[in-house]
Amino acid sequence: MDGAAIIESLTSPAVRADPYPLYAKARELGPAVPAGDGVFVVSGYAAVNRVLRTPAFGVATRRDRLVLRGYETLPVTVR
Repeated sequence: MDGAAIIESLTSPAVRADPYPLYAKARELGPAVPAGDGVFVVSGYAAVNRVLRTPAFGVATRRDRLVLRGYETLPVTVR
């Protein structure tokens, strides 16, 4: 199972009834696993906490570049 399969499985009625086995599979893959198209599955308290507290992982409001104080200029794709 890869990151894309985990995301796809999240809407399954069986997984919605008991998501914990899927969460365990996600953690087995590692803290951050690519799921295609610039999306990552992030699992585990430490990894999720870091992503949620790092401004660079936020949503961009400009099409060209996201500039954050204390961070390098980051290329951003805005959809």
